[in-house]
Amino acid sequence: MNLPVAYLIFLPLSLMRDMSAFRYCGMLSLLALTYTAIVLSVEVPFYRREYADIATVYAFYFDWNYPLACAMVFFAFTC
Repeated sequence: MNLPVAYLIFLPLSLMRDMSAFRYCGMLSLLALTYTAIVLSVEVPFYRREYADIATVYAFYFDWNYPLACAMVFFAFTC
């Protein structure tokens, strides 16, 4: 669902010679990343305190979900 909407919004903008219309999208992206960082900074200590007794930390853990995790990381990077 998101891909067609993105094409409808960004394809006409990318066909233009002047790419200055993207400056507002870049600012919106920076604001979204800043908001995400603030929310994570506030919530992580509470989650850590709540789940510290049952959390197990491994230096490296490989299972069959590793390719799925890589796909999510690559998708997040492209977004």
